[in-house]
Formats: sequence, C-alpha cells, structure tokens
Amino acid sequence: MKTNRYIPIFAAAALLAACAQEIERPEPRPGAAVEFAASIAGEAPATRTTSGGNSWVLNDSVGIYMLKAGGSLTLAADRLASNAYYSVSNVSTGALTPKGTPIYYPVSGNVDFVAYYPAGVVRTSDYTYGISVKDQQTMTEVRQNQLDVMWADRRNIASGTAVSLSFRHVMSKITLNVMAGKNFVSNDVKALTTVSFKGMWAEARLKLQDGTLTPVEPKADFSARKLPTATTNFDASFTAILVPQSGTTKPTGRTVAFTFPDGNSYVWAIPDTTNFVAGKHYTYPVTINRDSIVVEDSETTAIGWGTPHDNDPGGADPVGTITQAKIDAITTLLNDLEAADKNKTVAVLREEDLTAIAPAVLAILNDPILDPYKTLEQNIDELNKLKPTP
Repeated sequence: MKTNRYIPIFAAAALLAACAQEIERPEPRPGAAVEFAASIAGEAPATRTTSGGNSWVLNDSVGIYMLKAGGSLTLAADRLASNAYYSVSNVSTGALTPKGTPIYYPVSGNVDFVAYYPAGVVRTSDYTYGISVKDQQTMTEVRQNQLDVMWADRRNIASGTAVSLSFRHVMSKITLNVMAGKNFVSNDVKALTTVSFKGMWAEARLKLQDGTLTPVEPKADFSARKLPTATTNFDASFTAILVPQSGTTKPTGRTVAFTFPDGNSYVWAIPDTTNFVAGKHYTYPVTINRDSIVVEDSETTAIGWGTPHDNDPGGADPVGTITQAKIDAITTLLNDLEAADKNKTVAVLREEDLTAIAPAVLAILNDPILDPYKTLEQNIDELNKLKPTP
C-alpha cells in the first residue's frame, strides 16, 4: 500500500463524519447466534470472480465449522458446529444467513471458525473437501464458477463477536485467447470447440483445518470451457480452473491441445518453468497458423484473482504484508477517527455509507492487518505493536 495513494487524513475524517447514521450492533452476549459476513482477503468486501461477474451470487452457499479455540476438526470434542450451511443473503454486504439451525456461541470460551465455498460433502475421515476440474468443457458458467473453491478462517474469537470471514481462492485460473494466423480465417478459429489439458492434476483435496491443498494422483485429461463471447480482438476464448502447480513438485510434460472439428490438432507444450499459483489468473494470447501454433508466453498476464493462501508458494504478495509506511498511514487515519468516536469499529465505518468514502480510505479500512470488529482504539494499540515484514 503506497502512501501516495491516500487522500488527506482530515478529508477522510470529514467524509466519514458525514456518512449515514451508524448501524446499530447488538451488545455481545454469550450463547448468541453468530453473525457472519463474507469477503475476500485484501479486496473490497463481497467480491468473487471466475469466468463471469465480480460479486457474490445471491444464495451462494458456504459451509462453516466452529471449534474450540485451538481445536482440531478431527476431534469430536472440539467440534462445536459441523458443516453448517449458510447462504449469501445480501450481495452488497456479503451477509450470510443460515439455511438451517444457526450456529450459536458456547456459554464460555473462545472459538475458531473455518469455512469453505461452495458448501458440499466433506470427507469426515480427515475433514477434506474434494475438488475435480474435469469436464469443464460441458459446464455452464454457474457450474464452473463453483470450481472457484475458497477457504476462510477466524481464530480465537470471543463469544458474541460478529465474524467477518475473509475468503481466499485456493485454485488457479487460465484464459486462452485464440486468433487466426497464417492461412486461417477468423471463422476457422471461431469453429474451434475443444481445448484440452494433458499431464496435469485434475483432482485435489482441500484440508479444511488449515486451508492447504493437496493434488490427487493420477493426472488426467480435461478440457476448458469456451466463452460465449471472445475477448476483444480475438476469435475465440477458453477458460479453465486449474489445480495450482508451482515449485519443484509441479508436473512436467504438460500440454494444451487445440482440436478443430475436422480432427486437426495443434499442441502447445507448456514450459516446465511455468507456474500456476493459487489466486492468480493467467491470460495467454494464442495464434494458430496452418502449420504451427504460437503462444505468446512473454506476453502472459497474471493478475490477482483474489489473494493466495499463505500456504501456496508463488510470486504474489502475501495477505497483510506490513511496511512501516502502511503502519504509519493506518495509525494516522485511525487516530483522527478515534478522536471523534473511539468506540466505533472498523466494520461500522465500512458499512455507514461506502459511496461517501474515497477508495483510498476504503483500501486502508479493508486492509487485512485490521480487525473489523475491534474498536478504533483497540486497532491502534495493535498497530503500535507491529513490526514491518522483513
């Protein structure tokens, strides 16, 4: 977070002071039903993006576990609530509503929460969630979106606290934008229907306890989904969700085959040095000539598709990277706001009237090193203890 992006602090304070009336929150009380809201780490609240759209879809479903603080999913005595289904009831705020009996806090003791999207069957022998990226070619957009598996946790939460679940993508995404080259015309490429991946993992298991993802052998072929509308200046576009592949353990000999209706196939050999990192979206321009295929690896764009989980290696910045400039900027803002109302929480500031808050201020308030449900004063105390990331 660069300091030159921040608006003047006195202006931020003035904007926030002019916001709508503060949203009332019930006083925390032991045994109360837990209030949940869903967001994605490092981004504005309630954002999710796969092959279409950039927001939660109404009724998107997540599964949530509540454990004793420091507990394990594999120990029955530690599980206080198991795989409770909640759905997105407000796409703007990310508010979650229970599909059945809500989760209630225990009468005493702090708790941990772990959650995943989309809600489904969990293997109770080891509390893992199975993922398969096969058959994407025949999937609808909605079904492919559900391969955008995400995970969240909150630890050591006091009874009665409203819980913001900050989800992280655990998969990778690739888009291949194809255009006609030498001795091909646009309509030839528009007729292309099959883009197949070979030599890659097609299945994985997500460990719900800590969010780690493990590929499942053997490797298997699978195909990308063709987008109904090609990217501008291209003749056809294909997208697929991938099991992440990076570091020395990633597969070698990976290929992508572009097969035309007449059976002719053009194969791209993916370089063994190429990584596909969790939370990243890789876009490749592809030119198909009558006698060759050219994939502009040097022009590849890999943009943030959410924030990678800390356990996934790669070049993306980790969640909550700390610099002294960031600490100073956030502390200065919170000090100014705290002078007006030291008991107000960061979450309330976000909810008051977001249209009246400059994007630079929202970027500060959404930074994952802040605790949304602690008061400004409490956050300042925590910031004063932080040291820059080496």
